[in-house]
Amino acid sequence: MAGVAGVAVAVLFFLPAYAGTFSGSPISGDGVGPDEAGEDPDILGGDDVGDVVPVPSIPVADPTTGLTPRCKVSSAPDADFVLLPTATGTVRSLPEMRILERAPVADDVQSTYFRTTLGNREFRRGFFEFDLPAEPARISSAVLVLTETRGWVSNPMPPDLHELSFYAADGAVTTEDYDRPTLRCASFETDVNEPTAVFAFDVTALLRRFDRQGLGFRVKLAGDPQLDFMGFAGSDFGTLHNLAPQIRVVLKP
Repeated sequence: MAGVAGVAVAVLFFLPAYAGTFSGSPISGDGVGPDEAGEDPDILGGDDVGDVVPVPSIPVADPTTGLTPRCKVSSAPDADFVLLPTATGTVRSLPEMRILERAPVADDVQSTYFRTTLGNREFRRGFFEFDLPAEPARISSAVLVLTETRGWVSNPMPPDLHELSFYAADGAVTTEDYDRPTLRCASFETDVNEPTAVFAFDVTALLRRFDRQGLGFRVKLAGDPQLDFMGFAGSDFGTLHNLAPQIRVVLKP
């Protein structure tokens, strides 16, 4: 795993970097990731809205229903243009050591947990931020695409559940982002015993709602910060300059 050392697993090989457009085995024939993650009951909406505090003055909820948009699983279509993030990175917390800092992995996006001693429990949360274009009314659809960039291990391990959430971005990933208020919009699973995958989520409503503003996403393990076991969990999702998260936008005719 990028940026994490000392994991007691047998790494057999690293898969080649994902290349080309979004097709093939990582996305199933329906164009969705494994396990229909968009239908997870923990996705924010309805009664769950009170679980988190939205960023002030950002119209995140539908004014007619009061619900937060869901980032439903999607295919990764051909696009009129692709939005790349202006900032990516990972912030890590070692609560027992009272450490909170940018993880020493440059601009990699990681959603992980790590522990090998009583005192080195570590959580990493990945962030990626976009500057949105003007004229959101011209947008027909927008799909966020995440590409895994991790190793593969032979030692049997359970799948990892991740939480995707969004927030009003400021164009920089800092330690202040670690506990900033976000709104959950999807969850999805990764599996280090399987080949790397590509995950796609419909974020059309978010692009329209964050008209010409900064839109940020956070990915973290769903069990963070309650996880407490010896070992490793999680995955990586590209970096600013290599297999970065991206938003594929289709315009109206």
